[in-house]
Amino acid sequence: QYTKKAKTVDCLTAAGYRLFEILRALRLEIAREEAMPPYIIFGDKTLVDMCVKAPKDQWEMLNVSGVGNAKYAKYGSRFLDEIIKYQNEHPNAVLSITDFDDAQPEKYEMPEKKQSKRKGEFYLNAADADEFSYRDFYYITEIKNELNRITSADNVKKIVGTRIWEFLVSEGLVEEIEIDGRMTKVQTAKGLAAGVAAVEKISKYGNPYQLLVYPPNVQRLIVEHYVRTD
Repeated sequence: QYTKKAKTVDCLTAAGYRLFEILRALRLEIAREEAMPPYIIFGDKTLVDMCVKAPKDQWEMLNVSGVGNAKYAKYGSRFLDEIIKYQNEHPNAVLSITDFDDAQPEKYEMPEKKQSKRKGEFYLNAADADEFSYRDFYYITEIKNELNRITSADNVKKIVGTRIWEFLVSEGLVEEIEIDGRMTKVQTAKGLAAGVAAVEKISKYGNPYQLLVYPPNVQRLIVEHYVRTD
């Protein structure tokens, strides 16, 4: 049983640090959306504690240092989704020495920020659209990876899954609703008609969850949305 005592980045393994960087990127994205400093959303120690405790649901997330009911209601589900996704993609990853006394983690120091030219928003050039590899179904993460692979645009930010999700919400294909006390991403009636499907999964801890998958017509809709026509 973990306490709410915060931990430092030194306790993370290489895999844990990669998750930490993913959560930091999400925090920065939310901060830009809300025009506020990232630390207002969650501090670094809270993100480290998320990596150490690797919560699997709302109640475990509320045991993370710095996560209360108000913060969870506003931001928690987005961070929880990233943690669950990372664990499902790396089921054997050891995230910290807190979980395994005999683990010998690679320790990292926080990287220095490098000055770089400000990148523009993600887009595709017209010819890029022909390079997209359509499949019967894609997870949103796979669509994101494919878009980043094919873009020939110079000096643009990588597209992130939350941006694609927001577009799908704006198109009325998906939504987020509360089920059993947890915010869950589901298809709308329009999404079902378009072929958006839910795939049932079981985590390595035995907890059921579902991921949405998107057919070629929805994949094409996303691609066309990001093609710059000017």
